[in-house]
Amino acid sequence: MGITAMNAGGYVLIPEDIRLRHRLTSETKFAIDEADEKIVLKPLSKLALEKAIGFLGTEGKALDFVMAERANDRERGK
Repeated sequence: MGITAMNAGGYVLIPEDIRLRHRLTSETKFAIDEADEKIVLKPLSKLALEKAIGFLGTEGKALDFVMAERANDRERGK
């Protein structure tokens, strides 16, 4: 287990070795969850969203919406 810190703006640095191992980039979005005293970050990827298509019952429309929102975020510099 590594140690990191949160800055005054609430940003937490993910160590480089973990970012490389999980292929995380500055474009990666995360789902955040709490479990007991743990904070869990789960990277969201197009593949993960594609796997959820059947579960959502939206025939891919939800994935299209999310991917369009990600593109909009990138254009706005978020």
